[in-house]
Amino acid sequence: IECSNEIYHPNIISVLDTLSFDGRTINVEEYFPNAQDLEGLVRITGPLRENFFEGIFGQVLEPVEYLNMEEHILHRDLKPSNVLVDRNGNVKLTDLQNARKTVDVRALTLPTRGGTAYTHPRLLNGLLSGTPSKADLESERYAVGGIGHFCLTGENPFGYKLVKDEKGVPIYVDGEEFRVALKVDGEIVERVDEEAHERKLRENVKRLPRKYREPIYRALTLNGKAYEDVSQFRRGFNKKRGGFFRRVGEQVV
Repeated sequence: IECSNEIYHPNIISVLDTLSFDGRTINVEEYFPNAQDLEGLVRITGPLRENFFEGIFGQVLEPVEYLNMEEHILHRDLKPSNVLVDRNGNVKLTDLQNARKTVDVRALTLPTRGGTAYTHPRLLNGLLSGTPSKADLESERYAVGGIGHFCLTGENPFGYKLVKDEKGVPIYVDGEEFRVALKVDGEIVERVDEEAHERKLRENVKRLPRKYREPIYRALTLNGKAYEDVSQFRRGFNKKRGGFFRRVGEQVV
């Protein structure tokens, strides 16, 4: 949380102060008038039009790249409800409560409410199996890819949902025990299956406008074609935006 007081970017809500109250840490953030979170916006208006999407999504990629690559900070809670959009299409990334310097990220954390859909499957499987895993540049890139998919379809890319279950797997976060189960499209499963993930991803990207299929695919895939980080993702996205579409040498996913 301390690191959120040290950063400045025009597309990130400034943290003015940090307070402790009743055992909880509260950030005092700048006022961003006439803004709505991206999740609510898409729920109301439907999937974003291409020209509007490009302007909005570019302003999502840039601050995450700044955090990850310049400040070496992981947001760790990237999802549409943590992206604010005002009436003029200006975007600010918010809710840095879980943000940490990359070198300080050591432990597993539970996804926040609504965050499971944007949590890398490796982290979900790590929670359920007890295999050590933690947020990194890969998980940040995956979350942003999920946001892009949501903007264009109005839906989460996968039906992953981590729920409390008395008969579920015991996990320990910060010394506290939770029993959870992972649901995929409503069915309890032991883990995210990589082959099933890939099959569903290939079906999902067919619903996207053609020029965005490759960058969104490479942000969400678990195979070797995945972008390494948000920086690579942003460059791949920028090659496709503005109506520019490279057909030569491109493999259609």
